[in-house]
Amino acid sequence: HLVDELKELAIPFLQILLQHICFQMVEKSEYRNHGAQAVGMLTSHMTSMDYAHFVKWLFNFSGHSKMVHRLFSVDVVMVLLEHPERSLDECQDLESARFLPHKFLIQDLLFARRMDVSPTVQGHALSCLAQCLELPSLNVTRAIHNLFSATGAQTLLEEDLTAGSSSSQKTYRTLPFRTVELSSADSSSCDAKENLALLLRRVRDSKTNVRKAALQALVGLLKHSVIPTTWENLETLSERSRDPAVSVKKKALQCLGELLAAKPKDSVVQKAWLHGVVPAVVDSENSVQDKALEVLDQVLLSQVKPENHHLDDSQKLAWDLLDLLCNECQDLSRYFSRAFPIWSKENKFSPTFISNLISHTETDHAAGAWLLLSKVVASVSKVPYGKILDAWDTMVTSKSVNVTNCCHILSVIGDIASHLNQDTKDRIVVDLMSWLKTCSLSLEVISAATQSLYQLGCSDDIKQTQAFLNQHCGELVSVCEAYLTSIILTENGTQNLNEDLMDRVAGAAVLAGTPRFPSPM
Repeated sequence: HLVDELKELAIPFLQILLQHICFQMVEKSEYRNHGAQAVGMLTSHMTSMDYAHFVKWLFNFSGHSKMVHRLFSVDVVMVLLEHPERSLDECQDLESARFLPHKFLIQDLLFARRMDVSPTVQGHALSCLAQCLELPSLNVTRAIHNLFSATGAQTLLEEDLTAGSSSSQKTYRTLPFRTVELSSADSSSCDAKENLALLLRRVRDSKTNVRKAALQALVGLLKHSVIPTTWENLETLSERSRDPAVSVKKKALQCLGELLAAKPKDSVVQKAWLHGVVPAVVDSENSVQDKALEVLDQVLLSQVKPENHHLDDSQKLAWDLLDLLCNECQDLSRYFSRAFPIWSKENKFSPTFISNLISHTETDHAAGAWLLLSKVVASVSKVPYGKILDAWDTMVTSKSVNVTNCCHILSVIGDIASHLNQDTKDRIVVDLMSWLKTCSLSLEVISAATQSLYQLGCSDDIKQTQAFLNQHCGELVSVCEAYLTSIILTENGTQNLNEDLMDRVAGAAVLAGTPRFPSPM
């Protein structure tokens, strides 16, 4: 009120008051927040010239020797960024005008603190940098792009932009982002690649709070397409789910979830999410395990609904992730499998869930359905065996068999073997033996098929089980030895080996050593 009444007479006192607030500030965050809001409110009554003088003073203040002063300067910057940007036309002094744009606040005050000697200030600056991308200001977005975009790519709003909007403030309630190429006439002097490299180093910083803040900043840049979703950038994010600090692990899982929610159709993001979340199932910290299991349940299991030819976005994402687990991310299977005994104890696999899964076994995402079935069938009592046996019959007669699907179906057959009648078992054994005798199967299928054969031959009577193994193992070994002899021990036989024949020889050699069936005890 006094400033409005006294006008220019009050300015010297206002400047003294602002400096007094900054110098007397304490480290406690609650006081800093109130103090920053007070500074923002008081500066809103200043002319652009006086405001520029204050920002210049704040710039010098941000390098003060006391950590709390540098910390508070970041808080003040965040409050000032929430206010409309001052027009350059309102300041006659060109030297002072450079302090008016939000770009100066971000690049010269906020981002400069990334190199602060105090980890507390570093972490706070990086956290605030991430928050900046959520502000409804086009110029703030531009300023951050200039820091990290080497090509001058700018994140802009879908709304049409008028010429000369670079010096104006636009506010929107929603911010649909897209990336387009613009000229880099307004590019920052900062080296974008160097800035990104520094941020990635901060993700691996020795201080826990710095790593957490850098993770939040990194995911903000990725969410808003400031930097590309390359595997190099995303791997840095996902590997933090195995950080030594529990709080960083949890932060990484949270950030991966945010990024997946923002870019659910990005296959590289999906892959990074899996590489971050799935291994956390076996984490040494129970709370991290629980978080990973909860997230996997929400994103994967809960989205298995009856097949109706129409999938919503959440269901599409679930099947995309399962497809990755069947293909590019098969190496995660050993972690993924560890989740199912825990879920089984929690009664996650109801008859309805199994029926829903089976309804997807003849769709485009059948691989994911068979993957889940291979994990859960062993832990449920009621399974519609007819559908599974139909799938087996179809696969056996098919000329083209997907290796991954085949292994999962064989696993399911083995797990339900104890529930099948003897005639059905005998029929499947005949099919398996015919397959194996061809010596044309891949090593993965040979392994899965021999395991299923063993499960089909198991019985309560140990002597019967041993007789079954002796009969079928002996027959397979004899067939393989004869096949290998016909190729290797004949004159010039090895000279005719091509890639396909080499695979057959390798398969036959592995199968010949297959009396590795578990010995009945």
